[in-house]
Amino acid sequence: MNGRDSNLNAVSASGDAIKMSKCGDIIYTLQDTIGEGGEVKLINETHTSQHLPVPLFPVDKLYQTGEWDLLLRDTKRGGPAFVKYDMYNRPTNSIPLTYD
Repeated sequence: MNGRDSNLNAVSASGDAIKMSKCGDIIYTLQDTIGEGGEVKLINETHTSQHLPVPLFPVDKLYQTGEWDLLLRDTKRGGPAFVKYDMYNRPTNSIPLTYD
């Protein structure tokens, strides 16, 4: 991760603001789990704060490209996941998620 000072303030649902301390890019290499094989490289900016026990993992850049969808499904329908699609709108990769 290429750590640098963060200029982000996170705001909770109750309106409390938390100053983020650092940010950096995490690079993932994932295997194509649904399509014809190969790898998917994923770069995501992550923010940390001394006031939070875990880093914040913003997800907006993943689906701004139009290739990934964020699906908040019930576990009976596969559970929450990011799903990547090819040019024929067929799923090629899935990243399962947990959230609270």
